Amino acid sequence: MRGAQGSLRGFLLAQVALHTERRTPVVFVAADDAQASVVARDCAFFLGCPPPSETDLDGPIVLVPEFDVSPYADVSPDARGVAARLAALARLLEGQPPSVVILTVRSLMRRAIAPDAYRRHSTTWSVGEEIERDQAMTTLLASGYGRVDVVEDPGTFAVRGGVMDVFVPRLRFPVRIEWFGDEIERMRLFDAESQRSQRNIEAVCVHPVRETIATTSEPLRVRVLRLADALQVPSSRSRQVCENLERGLDFFGIDALAPVFRDAMVPLWSYLPGAHWLVEDADALLALVEH
Repeated sequence: MRGAQGSLRGFLLAQVALHTERRTPVVFVAADDAQASVVARDCAFFLGCPPPSETDLDGPIVLVPEFDVSPYADVSPDARGVAARLAALARLLEGQPPSVVILTVRSLMRRAIAPDAYRRHSTTWSVGEEIERDQAMTTLLASGYGRVDVVEDPGTFAVRGGVMDVFVPRLRFPVRIEWFGDEIERMRLFDAESQRSQRNIEAVCVHPVRETIATTSEPLRVRVLRLADALQVPSSRSRQVCENLERGLDFFGIDALAPVFRDAMVPLWSYLPGAHWLVEDADALLALVEH
């Protein structure tokens, strides 16, 4: 696509998507978030569909956001941004992938949890299914969800008696799950601000919402201490990190330890086997990576 300018990029992307097998997505690599948004809007116009957004992943175009910080920085990325990225990855793993995937070069270069491990930490709950509420809570905590008093943000859940509210980032609205004994009796979407019900649903897919979920069989303490020895970290610091992890605490700097939680971190294209790739200016994108 070298030399394409303005809305021509979106037009060409839409044409390639229309003439490509439905189960094979077309991927466009943009220089930055601004360019990605413009190309996504133009492509949606030529496909005759609404522009994509982080809260609506059911359309033919999906944006995979980048994080607002470097993986090596002493700053944690925004939790909403992490949840949005992982929700987009959940969409890519569905049986019917999107027609178009748009991402930035930095989003592409950021490594992710392996698809198989992602699937192992994803589960679907259905109306009529028997699952203990405590077991459901354990599943949510293992997938990175935070327990709160009132659900307002993606990646959180709240429990009140036989009712559980869960905000799965893959969905636009949180879900209210009602139990009768150990059986899920009803599920309905609701507005987090007004608390008004939207509609009943039959199932919800719970997927990971944090990068720091353990997918390795090796104890985290062993992995942390091994890394601390290699980096010559003071024992007091490594001991505190181990204690925080064992207590399940979220602490400053935990996101930089994401590789400790996994046997492997994979490139994002592992989620896009067989995809067709469109790059506007490869040399310019490589320059961005080098800097």
